[in-house]
Amino acid sequence: MKHYLWYKTDGTIGGTCDKTGGWASGEDPSEATPTDVGAAAVKAATEAYADFAGWIAYDCGCGTEVGFCSHGDEKIRDSYSDAGTLTAMPAFTLDLDASTVSGPTFETPLDKATGACTLKIVSATVPDGATVKVTGGYKTGPALHDALPVTLTFTSGETDTVALNSPPVGLTAGVNLQGKYVFGALYLKGA
Repeated sequence: MKHYLWYKTDGTIGGTCDKTGGWASGEDPSEATPTDVGAAAVKAATEAYADFAGWIAYDCGCGTEVGFCSHGDEKIRDSYSDAGTLTAMPAFTLDLDASTVSGPTFETPLDKATGACTLKIVSATVPDGATVKVTGGYKTGPALHDALPVTLTFTSGETDTVALNSPPVGLTAGVNLQGKYVFGALYLKGA
């Protein structure tokens, strides 16, 4: 099934344009002047974004009989554009109070004693100068940080740190992490 991903001037994948059953031949929103009305509407709406840079066609391999799949959305979370080529994001880890953590989601947040903590992102393959925007995520109590968003910058394989506040006992809060090379989230539950 064919998806069309659009990417921003900084190389991040901005979104995916999907159609039930995939985009058929002649229904290409990346064409200069699409003849298909739906493709033309998608093209006009997407290319209106100020930071729009281009399109990447992605065939996930699902058959058109599936109707709809989420493989295009998955590429937003694990890929970036390298001069118009879909490229896998490098591996990274999250360091919380200098200890590596992995996989805390809203469904399975990391238990963390209430109070101050620090977060940084580590990756040996993210280039120096690359940035990650830290924004507020879903919460059932106070935010993890009072002054979000914050931008972290990679230097020598790691970002600077950001101070967070683990939520009160029993409440959950998170932050979203998004950059060209990093996409993820961190959820903490006050313990």
